[in-house]
Amino acid sequence: LKKETHQPLPLALKSFQSMPKTVLSYIVLVAIAMALFSFPPLLIFAIFGIWAPAFCVAELMALPLKEVDEGPDDAFDDDVVYRKVIHFRFFQGRPLWDLGFARSIAFVGQNFWLSLQFCLFVWALAVIPTGIMLLFAGYYPSFSSLMLEILAGNLLQAVLLGVGMVSFLLLLPPEARAELGLGTAQ
Repeated sequence: LKKETHQPLPLALKSFQSMPKTVLSYIVLVAIAMALFSFPPLLIFAIFGIWAPAFCVAELMALPLKEVDEGPDDAFDDDVVYRKVIHFRFFQGRPLWDLGFARSIAFVGQNFWLSLQFCLFVWALAVIPTGIMLLFAGYYPSFSSLMLEILAGNLLQAVLLGVGMVSFLLLLPPEARAELGLGTAQ
């Protein structure tokens, strides 16, 4: 395997250029969840957008588009008809207004139970450390118990997000992984 080195400055500049798209995707996802929160049975529909920010982030790591020669445009033969084949791209060349929600809905449609489990784990890691802290420290906790709750909760959430992203990458179709340089399309 060829080891690639990444220069920090170009990667940071690319991140700052793409950050508004990712942040906007998160904001829309949170707004949808907050709108659906008033009627809890509808919260199941928020799951369909849970991977949208992940699609926006993965666009940062997509390989550049390659120019494909489709044949001469002016040479049109009666026997040969030149057609442009349109391939769906998961990450490469996506417009700014594509916040990943359509791709997220399709992804959740294929991996519903994984997405549901991921959402439940994220929710549990936001609630359980607070519940444990309240159980042991009461409603007026000390500074040290608050710090312990925050550190434990954030560490567990970071591990969960790492596992979630690896699962996301492994469950992508081969064509999508090839766009990221993680495998070849079959």
